[in-house]
Amino acid sequence: MVFDEKTILEYLKTHREVRAEYHKLEAKRRRCGADMQQCEQERLRVLADKYDIVEEWLSMLPDDKEFVIRRHLIDELDFKRIEAEHIEKWHEFGKSERTLRRYQKIALERIMRYANTFGSDSAKMPGKYSTMPSKGRLVNQ
Repeated sequence: MVFDEKTILEYLKTHREVRAEYHKLEAKRRRCGADMQQCEQERLRVLADKYDIVEEWLSMLPDDKEFVIRRHLIDELDFKRIEAEHIEKWHEFGKSERTLRRYQKIALERIMRYANTFGSDSAKMPGKYSTMPSKGRLVNQ
């Protein structure tokens, strides 16, 4: 699969919904076990893969660029609010709205390069989280 900017933006903008649906189905899987419908089990696998792909993309970004992507595209905050949060978080290193927009553009370019290097299977690469602390990563079972 080729990841163009439109596809990457869709993955990022639906990330919260994907995680919420995953948690709902995972809770059902824990309750029902093997009695869970096959279509729900498949949907659970698809959601976990999609979540892992986005988290992998975010994990390879520098903190400041990850912050902008998470707060603007995933959490849907406007740049004025992100600018204020960025100043609060990094104090004298707070950036203007123009700089934050540039960070987002650079981050999306990096994600696109990375995603098209590893493709849609990047979330399934062996050992990709073996040395990283958990950031709420969902586990495929």
